[in-house]
Amino acid sequence: LVMGIGFALVLGAYTWLTGDATGSVEPLSLAAAVSTSIVVTVTVAASFGMMVPFTFHRAGIDPAIATGPFVTTGIDVVAILIYFATCLTMLGL
Repeated sequence: LVMGIGFALVLGAYTWLTGDATGSVEPLSLAAAVSTSIVVTVTVAASFGMMVPFTFHRAGIDPAIATGPFVTTGIDVVAILIYFATCLTMLGL
């Protein structure tokens, strides 16, 4: 959560300062959407990265080998879905 908030501050400030290239979205709204999505994404990624090895260990699968592809792919997919859902909700796109 702390790392997500740190990333949110940096990315939110950058987004707010650079704005939207098309000018269709107000920079502050875009910065809020990006900041919110990064906090949620980092928190979900940390939780997912913690749960998958435990699940594999419980199922009798070696977590050191199987975790990498599942965590990487799962986090990538979930992160994009979180970002799009956040932008749809907050920006009304």
